[in-house]
Amino acid sequence: MMCVAVVIVTHNGAKTIQTCLDYVQRAVDTMVAAEPKRSAHVVVVDNASEDETLSILKVMEAGNTANSASISNFHLLCRETNIGFGQGNNAGIRLALQLGADAVFLINQDVFIQPDSLSVLLGLMESHPEYGVLSPLHLSQDRLQLEIHFTEYGLKSSEEGQRWLKEVSLHDHIQKVTNLQKVTNLTKKPGLEGSEHIQHSANSCKSDPNSMPPLPVAFVNAAAWLVRRHCFELAGGFHPAFFMYSEDDEFLQRVQSLGFRVGVSTHCAVIHDRTENEHRELSGDGLKNDPVRVLKGHVLVKALHPTSTRKEKTRKMHAIRRRFLARSLVRADCSRAWRGWKAAKEAHYWVSRDVVLDAKQALFG
Repeated sequence: MMCVAVVIVTHNGAKTIQTCLDYVQRAVDTMVAAEPKRSAHVVVVDNASEDETLSILKVMEAGNTANSASISNFHLLCRETNIGFGQGNNAGIRLALQLGADAVFLINQDVFIQPDSLSVLLGLMESHPEYGVLSPLHLSQDRLQLEIHFTEYGLKSSEEGQRWLKEVSLHDHIQKVTNLQKVTNLTKKPGLEGSEHIQHSANSCKSDPNSMPPLPVAFVNAAAWLVRRHCFELAGGFHPAFFMYSEDDEFLQRVQSLGFRVGVSTHCAVIHDRTENEHRELSGDGLKNDPVRVLKGHVLVKALHPTSTRKEKTRKMHAIRRRFLARSLVRADCSRAWRGWKAAKEAHYWVSRDVVLDAKQALFG
């Protein structure tokens, strides 16, 4: 029976982290009720939050939670500076493995997990040893449709995912998986509308892993990943070249090169409430609004490809850089062109490096 550790990296997440953790505890309780021999830890890594996130987490660490679930086996790591999404996760994963976790469930601070999703994913991982990374369905904040990034970059990354999207009635399937019910005796939480909560019921999808094998995909964003311990031991953690964005792309290309498969369970779900991120992106303040950061991520993924030759990596990197510089010069944006050239040049440092060795060093020190 697997021991699982839930790892969450926080940064200015006061609006959602309490709700996120309440859902985590419900998922853990559901898992233990179904399989008493399973155990869980919850590890939160705070990346120098400047809002009330750390205060909320310290109250939970002390166990003084009057209006929320009381999380057992709760571990809080505080960073004095924002070390980035990947390295924050590495710190949490490192502790999780030291605590004896057989699998690590990585979720974002704005993700709310359905109560039986953890049990479903663990059952699948136990029954399908070829899978190193498993993800539930990612629902949008309105709980009525799939999150757009999950659909476009995740499910559509494989023929099996595209076929599933064509064959299934999404509206009916989402209703079946989530079983939304109105509850009046629960306190309203930030990030949720009114008292509507995901509840486990007798009609929810049963966690029989043999009857619902994972849907293989080439990519799924790292908002909710269950990762096998052996996967980290062989592949390492998130690569140190990344601060935020594209680190999940590189990690998955690395683990797949080592023979692990990546899959999605279509019978469990999380809600990914990207409201805050969308507001920042619409106002131009999001990290994805910086085209140079996006360029650097794309170039680094090519530079760190574990099976490509140095010549192949360099050719692909130059092609990306040329397109970016051409677009910048057409816009007469010399500053952007210069920053893009420097960012792409920095990526050349990693071309001749051993990507797995660097990733192991980043995780295990």
